Amino acid sequence: MTSPADAYELRAAELATWDGLLADLTPADWDKPTVCDAWTVGDIVRHLISQAEEQIRPWLFLLRDRKAARAYPELRQLDAHMRFGAALHAGRSRQEVIERFLTLWPQANLVMRRRPALVRRMTFPSEDGHFGAFRLSLAEVYDVFLPRDLWMHRDDISRAIGRPLETGAHDRLVVEQVLRDLHARWTGHPVTLELTGPAGGTFEIGDGTPDTTVRLDTIEYLRGLSGRADTPPAAVVTGDHDMAAPVTTARVPF
Repeated sequence: MTSPADAYELRAAELATWDGLLADLTPADWDKPTVCDAWTVGDIVRHLISQAEEQIRPWLFLLRDRKAARAYPELRQLDAHMRFGAALHAGRSRQEVIERFLTLWPQANLVMRRRPALVRRMTFPSEDGHFGAFRLSLAEVYDVFLPRDLWMHRDDISRAIGRPLETGAHDRLVVEQVLRDLHARWTGHPVTLELTGPAGGTFEIGDGTPDTTVRLDTIEYLRGLSGRADTPPAAVVTGDHDMAAPVTTARVPF
């Protein structure tokens, strides 16, 4: 887990990078498809607005969850919820959506920082296409998954509009958070991951002393861990080459 204070700073740093990204979006960019199934650039921003609204007013989540199940019965509940949230803002102009994002997310960040510990310990059911059903605490949502989600969606949009992901010091913190999750879930032989490029570093995954190093591009690997990549990320292995498969096919909830 990331502490509430550190998570507040992490979310704030991530949101600061969104300011520039949103300012650069053109009307033509708004409708470009992304790797997220059936979602355009604009859909992702609208989805994130709904997330901010639900952190500021938590009862909206339960209300929308019920409505989403009726609106999209063919989708998994979490997917239906996200689709429903994005659709709520479909009637807004591009500028309205961007202004709402820039207004609501700083508010949501502050609200999450001020949530009492008792509330943060509350849990609710969630689901993932790779892990099935599990329970999350509000603390995990605030401090782990929302920074991770904002980061990955920023890369989704950057790729859709053909620009590299802007990276800074906080990106390394997101990467470290994801790799801690991977380590906690790892059940195979220990391995050293050498992640290259922006926000990269060297990480030991699994219990024991690794005798194999797997080198991968940082951003491509995180996309692979999230399940977004169509094919496993390219890996260079020193040691046991059979370790490439479990490393590149591993998944972490995003």
